[in-house]
Amino acid sequence: MLGLDDFSFRRRLSFGTVLVDLETRQVIDLLPDRSVAVVSDWLRRHPGVEIAARDRNGSYAEGVRHGAPDALHVIDRFHLMRNLVEALERLLLRHGEARERAATALAPPAAPRPLAPWEQRAEETSRRKHAPRVRACERVWAMRLRGHDIAHIARTVGISRQTAYRYLALPHPPERKRKHERKPRPIDPYIPYLRRRWGEGCRNANQFWREIRAMGYAQSSRTMAHLMTEWRRQDADGAPKLPRRRRGEAWTARNTAFLFIAPAGDLTEEQAAYLAAVRAAEPALASAYAHAQAFAVMLRGHRGQRLADWIAQVVAGDCAELRGFASACCAPEPVGSVRGVPRLGRGSGTERCGRPRETLAARRG
Repeated sequence: MLGLDDFSFRRRLSFGTVLVDLETRQVIDLLPDRSVAVVSDWLRRHPGVEIAARDRNGSYAEGVRHGAPDALHVIDRFHLMRNLVEALERLLLRHGEARERAATALAPPAAPRPLAPWEQRAEETSRRKHAPRVRACERVWAMRLRGHDIAHIARTVGISRQTAYRYLALPHPPERKRKHERKPRPIDPYIPYLRRRWGEGCRNANQFWREIRAMGYAQSSRTMAHLMTEWRRQDADGAPKLPRRRRGEAWTARNTAFLFIAPAGDLTEEQAAYLAAVRAAEPALASAYAHAQAFAVMLRGHRGQRLADWIAQVVAGDCAELRGFASACCAPEPVGSVRGVPRLGRGSGTERCGRPRETLAARRG
């Protein structure tokens, strides 16, 4: 039983092929590239391969077909799960709005916006002007309790009689008018979302503008540019910075796809709450989560006899991404490609599953 996979001599530049005996878990050989000629030549020089476990790489399919035409092609657990994650990621990208609603529901309350320097000066001036009014109000109350008339109170405190009457009618000292407060802006409803994205590390004003525009923001990108400039200046001036989310906590489609196949017991409380919110936000995602969990449990528990029923349920559903993945597990494909999943991983990544050989066997040379 031979396993074929690629590896990198130089990251993203030069690749080779590693050959592994999956029964002894020993590396057999390293090939200089991933070409059909090199793979097929090695297999012809080493006859006797009955099962070739590989990914869906076309070069490996052709190489095995030419070099070991009688070998049974299978896909290993790692690549099978990766294909499922890729299908889930496409589904989650299509339902980005539901993911955003779920993330917003779990987001902590936004921190108070730090005051700009001019706002801080206005605040101090307002407090300074307000303090004498509070003292005047308290004197009016105290003198009235001692029995003084309104005219005497007004002359003593230095206010008009109308002001004295107004102070006496108040249940508490007059509140301070916060003149630095501005009128609501069209962008204000999107500030919590923008703060969260800023905390995740995004600093691209145009990207922010495109995202909130898709959410209904109808203004130009100029306001967004001014807002980003203000936030960058606050960071540079040493003002309290917006909290950053730790790496890996951003609810991207790919991260969420991995959560869909993770065992429920391995999730943190935050991850479990997020998945619950995602499923509640979109029924299609709830159905996809159930199918993904069933498939993952089937692989981890080596219950290959359930595969046919799982495929039938998914193909009958309305999720195009998972239907494509399920169909690829059993439908006829081009010569040399994998037609099924006759082995589900254990240790080395393969183990017999209960599907009929004639349904799952790959087309042979």
